[in-house]
Amino acid sequence: MSLTRTRVPLEAVRTLLTVEMPPLYAVSLDGGSLADGTTPVSREVVIDPVTTPDPQWVTMGAPERSTMLIQVTIRDTTREGCRLAGDHVRDVLTSRRRGGAVYPLDAAGYVFDVPTSQQDGHVETSGGVHTWVETFRLGWQYRVAPPA
Repeated sequence: MSLTRTRVPLEAVRTLLTVEMPPLYAVSLDGGSLADGTTPVSREVVIDPVTTPDPQWVTMGAPERSTMLIQVTIRDTTREGCRLAGDHVRDVLTSRRRGGAVYPLDAAGYVFDVPTSQQDGHVETSGGVHTWVETFRLGWQYRVAPPA
């Protein structure tokens, strides 16, 4: 069911950040370089689901709506670079203008709300790697394409 799938919304966020982040950052899903037990990449953006999608309503013939929390982790070699990258990610995901998002998320059959920050961003340092972690709420409607 479209309300409980995480892959398409996560891929939409990954695609947007891949385009909008400087090319020296590797953007990945589900743990990044740490997921396979290797040493962390020096500059990396990792997108992970925090909660499973929470269906807000289900109706016959109307758009279905769901929300979930995602965590964005940014690793960098300097504390300042990490913080600046975290600010850039927040700007890309949450920036609004009249009529919608400055950088809209896009996926076939999905209409995304502008993500909101949970205001929990913070820097951690371990083993010379600086990490910025922040949580965002992602909401979407799934629209079935009309019959041809």
